[in-house]
Amino acid sequence: MSSPGDRDKSMDLRQSDDDFFTRDLDEALLDGRIDFAVHSAKDLPPKMRDGIDFFFLPWAEDPRDVLVLREGLMLKDIPADGKGLKIGISSGRREKYCLARFPEADQASVRGTIDERILKLDSGEYDILILAAAGLSRLGFADRISEYISTAELAPPEGQGVLALTFRTGDEIVRLMRNFLLHPVTFAGASVSLETASLGTVNALKNCDICFYDSLLDESLLSFMPASAKGVYTGKRKGGHSMLQKEISELILNSAKKLYRTVRLKGGDPGIFGRLAEETELLDSAKIPYRVIPAVSSLNAATTGSGLMLTRRGLSRGFAVMTPRRSGSDAFEAVSNEEILAMPRVFFMASSEIPALCGNLRDSGLSQQCPVSVIFAAGTQNESIVSSTIDGIAEAVLPFLPSKAPGIVIAGANADAKYLFPRHGILAGRKVLLTCSEAIMEKAVAAVRRFDGIPCQLPLIKLKADRNALKKLEKLSSYDVVIVSSPAAAQIFVSFLRELKFDYRKIPRIAVMGDATAEELRKAGLEAEFIPERGNGSRSLLE
Repeated sequence: MSSPGDRDKSMDLRQSDDDFFTRDLDEALLDGRIDFAVHSAKDLPPKMRDGIDFFFLPWAEDPRDVLVLREGLMLKDIPADGKGLKIGISSGRREKYCLARFPEADQASVRGTIDERILKLDSGEYDILILAAAGLSRLGFADRISEYISTAELAPPEGQGVLALTFRTGDEIVRLMRNFLLHPVTFAGASVSLETASLGTVNALKNCDICFYDSLLDESLLSFMPASAKGVYTGKRKGGHSMLQKEISELILNSAKKLYRTVRLKGGDPGIFGRLAEETELLDSAKIPYRVIPAVSSLNAATTGSGLMLTRRGLSRGFAVMTPRRSGSDAFEAVSNEEILAMPRVFFMASSEIPALCGNLRDSGLSQQCPVSVIFAAGTQNESIVSSTIDGIAEAVLPFLPSKAPGIVIAGANADAKYLFPRHGILAGRKVLLTCSEAIMEKAVAAVRRFDGIPCQLPLIKLKADRNALKKLEKLSSYDVVIVSSPAAAQIFVSFLRELKFDYRKIPRIAVMGDATAEELRKAGLEAEFIPERGNGSRSLLE
């Protein structure tokens, strides 16, 4: 199918509409003639039409721009200032690049397919074209590339080299296809300082592609992000917001659809005055999976950390936490007694006293239909949540009693089961038993969590190094090839080499059973020469 961008060859792309290359396919989607369309991701409009959704595909070409020279012209023959040359360009960013590199060159808009543009080039209409490497590679013109332009000199637009798929909003089949590809969004609490940040939050940052972070957090946490990852400040302080909450939520949603490993880093704990519900609601509407990592709140730091503990034996056995402001207002608003009475009530160590507790709640003025939830083993792989009402919770919780796991009881409107985070991933809350060795457990856990499952770790294999192998390794340099069979074997191999103080220069050529083993060796500065092109195991290695 074509679109205006294919048919109108005279329009300068710098002045074209946002949907110049998608309009006709969008209309075909909406009227049901097609079920999805595939585009160059950089051609998608900044905002999709109502009724149309999208996601990026995971297979990408080189994102850089390149110089393509007409037949017979060599790079060494090009004047430094570009004087006397005619350069074909199709975007404002390429125009700026040309002005900087070839200030005396004649710039002209170029349109048409890759084939048509190269024909114009070779016919002498242009001397140089600036094109995307991805398009040339996909269409078999990679041999025409004369020079790759570094991304530092000419930053590619987001999505260059990537394909995107658009589909009708609400199409469950395509949505399921998408959820096999994307990564769940991670909402992580930054805690109050680097010292109290959780290992879960640090690991999320170490593996992210993009992080949207708030104010009121220790920015040294951002140093855990990979060098290639992007940090986007989205902080909000009284009297000054870097962006609106709706904009932040949409950025998070679109980042997930682009298959980025996305972290939303919130100050303190995400669920305490952190607008977590507003950001997860938009993901829920699109059925995008996500996970939430709680954290130490400033509440804990200001109380437990200072000695002003909120509970003291004989002094107080509970507390209320609130803000003197309402949503959308900076003005002070007093908290009424009615609001205090309606606040959710949390009871620790109460699961075995539920009948008596429910009677007490009724006596305090709560109705029999007031929601109640009991959370057993909160935050662990054995977590169980039972929800009912004051009138029904005692019976609902019976199958879980007696329980050795600690139980927390929450009563009030906030305890309604409708507020529990839904799960949208392929595994959707299913428990997955992992019996593998510790050597690969971390990756197995990450894989289960990516698809929204609950990893239950029960390693049944414990690998132990055979000390007799040390003597054999002393003669390692007499072999032509050493085969390392697994990531665990790689760890043991390296530890033995270090123990022997073995000269790395005398290590023979290394073969591995798969990419994971090769990666483990790279951590020690060793490079495998033989790696299976596909699959893992001895058969793949032999092939």
